[in-house]
Amino acid sequence: MNFANFIPAILGILGLSSFQEKDGKKSLSDKERETLKGYGFTDRFLDDFAKALNDPAPPAEPSKDKQDAAIKVIL
Repeated sequence: MNFANFIPAILGILGLSSFQEKDGKKSLSDKERETLKGYGFTDRFLDDFAKALNDPAPPAEPSKDKQDAAIKVIL
């Protein structure tokens, strides 16, 4: 999942312009996590999202083989 797409929405929900930094890394505070849980976000999503905040690598593009296999399954 590309969590970068969620960053603007999460910031909007929390009423923030940026995430706090702790030890040079962006993070979610306990209060922010609880607020997001109140909106229905799961612990797993929040854990994965928090990790993705500091992951500089872009999501991998699906390979041509995987795309072809998916198309064959659909057809």
